[in-house]
Amino acid sequence: MQPTTLTRRRMMFLGATSGLGLATLGRWPAHAAAPWPTHRGDEQSERFIGEMLHVGDPLADAVVAELVLLGSGGKKLLQSGIAQGLKSLADPPPALAAFLRANETIPPWVTPSTYTGGSRTFMSIPLPAHALTLALGALTHTYSSPAIAAVLIGTGELIKSTQRRLLETTDWLLRCMQPGALRVGGSGYVATLQVRMLHAQARARTLANGWDVAAFGTPISQVDLVRTWLDFLPVSYGCLSRLGYDLTSAEISDLYRTWWYIAHLLGIDPRLYRRITDHTTARQLLTVVDATNQPPDANSRALVTESVRATSGLFSLATVLPPISTETINATFRHINGDPIADLYAIRRTPAQALIPPTALATRNARTLARAIPLTWNTQIKFHESLTETFLNLLPTSAYASGGYAHK
Repeated sequence: MQPTTLTRRRMMFLGATSGLGLATLGRWPAHAAAPWPTHRGDEQSERFIGEMLHVGDPLADAVVAELVLLGSGGKKLLQSGIAQGLKSLADPPPALAAFLRANETIPPWVTPSTYTGGSRTFMSIPLPAHALTLALGALTHTYSSPAIAAVLIGTGELIKSTQRRLLETTDWLLRCMQPGALRVGGSGYVATLQVRMLHAQARARTLANGWDVAAFGTPISQVDLVRTWLDFLPVSYGCLSRLGYDLTSAEISDLYRTWWYIAHLLGIDPRLYRRITDHTTARQLLTVVDATNQPPDANSRALVTESVRATSGLFSLATVLPPISTETINATFRHINGDPIADLYAIRRTPAQALIPPTALATRNARTLARAIPLTWNTQIKFHESLTETFLNLLPTSAYASGGYAHK
């Protein structure tokens, strides 16, 4: 029997990337015998990835279960613990204490540059470029997974929830990328733990509503989490590169070390991300992870369509972002994703597409010149930091910043 396309992709990955060690990483014994989800690829996929399809976030999931027993007082304990630390709680319940202790314990591989290196790389690129590639690139790939799309569709009204999700994701990303914001108690740290609890709450609700585990595995599984994490790295920065925003190898290294820590705070198993050090190894992992998904379905197409529509709303929200036309949005989508994907989502062709390649070339050349002059480069970074802070202050009060759940 001829191998399927997905099987061939996995075989290519395993043959080319044995150095990643995915095939020999330790197993999760409690899930070793779990059957392969019928709608997440086939059993010839890399075994470790298969097991991760059945794992959620044990620490955060235990907190959600505990909050149900504690009632309204439990939520106040959670918010206080996340914002002010475990020491602020006189008598914390056991699951919450374990959750906070794990997050407040700094991994040994974290260095001072972990909190600043990735931020500096991020801030070398202007805010409008990040906003465009997040909405049109990273989230397009996130929504292309039917398993993820099915969970998101169930969170509320499609249009309102998609607009809110774009806004909140932008808010979270920018808070994480502020210098030093990922330190314990910082705005990025608090926002990321809020996102993690959002995932756990959505996972519990989805399971309670009759989620088909046999077809899709655990909702918002470790595979889904690391896939979304990768959307902010090789997917986003691949799109940015197509717009002329290239990075040096040192900048990429700094970026990934910062995102290791974000993965840690999001509850992603370190065996999934600690060997990922650059875009090359990240794309190799993404190939295997993508092989666990079916092609985009109606839910995926609906989410992408609404995300594209919401992009203009994001740009009109604050004066620090320039107005953007539908033609520019469509042209950018086609340029960063390619015509086959754009056709899949019925993104219209536009004459504005012809303007993007020369603009990208000019951007690339300008960055090369600016990087060669440290004063110019540092001035640009400081300006982008200031613009980001202004933008965050103009956004509606964030559920993450204010300590409340999103997607109630």
